[in-house]
Amino acid sequence: MDSKELFSDRVDVYASARPSYAEEAVRWLAETCGIGPSTVVADFGCGTGIFAEQLLRLGASVFGIEPNAPMRDEAARSLGSGFTPIVGSAERSSIADGAVDLVTAAQSFHWFDPLAARTEFLRVLRPPGWVALLWNVRQSDGGGAADAYDAVLQEWAPEYRGSGHGQGEAELKDFFHPAKYVKKEFANDHALDWTTYRDRAYSASYFPRVGTSARTSATEALKGVFDRHQHDDKVVMAYTTEVYVGKIG
Repeated sequence: MDSKELFSDRVDVYASARPSYAEEAVRWLAETCGIGPSTVVADFGCGTGIFAEQLLRLGASVFGIEPNAPMRDEAARSLGSGFTPIVGSAERSSIADGAVDLVTAAQSFHWFDPLAARTEFLRVLRPPGWVALLWNVRQSDGGGAADAYDAVLQEWAPEYRGSGHGQGEAELKDFFHPAKYVKKEFANDHALDWTTYRDRAYSASYFPRVGTSARTSATEALKGVFDRHQHDDKVVMAYTTEVYVGKIG
């Protein structure tokens, strides 16, 4: 399946269960890059608009570039004023040359062709050329609920490769070269009820698809994990929001 279509059948759970990014991270990014009411942002791979919504609350105007039509439509429906959906990709968009102050990619850069994306980012950016790459990375908890969740994915989702974002430091250095980037990490814990916990797993591209026996078995295993680790009908999922920021202009 084309990677751009992987999430077409899981838009609802993606929008409802994926975590937002740490508010402290968003504030730090705003201070670092000068995000405010006059800022124009191109959010590449915007998905259902989770990070775009946080940018809009800072007063920025946001172009949301998303190749997947159902996800792009959900972002347009939920975000409204200040958000402009764009049919396109990180490698090619219809944004005018030098039209934006900041490029962001939240939970999406690992899907891009880095060199082609860098060329496109340089084209749409005006100086100083800020780029911010963000991921929410699930953390180990020493054998608790998060590790048990991970074990379910290891057993029932063959394409699962662990909770990291898959971008090594060398790859990121190459992307920002010759400039340097700053990496910051922010705690971002979320307390999830059973429905949100389950739907968080359902939203992943690697989770077994609807109608398969693997999905049924994985769901039953997840319910067992939730029941063993819940407190007051919720399980805490520990994330770290990782932010990589630099100038490429």
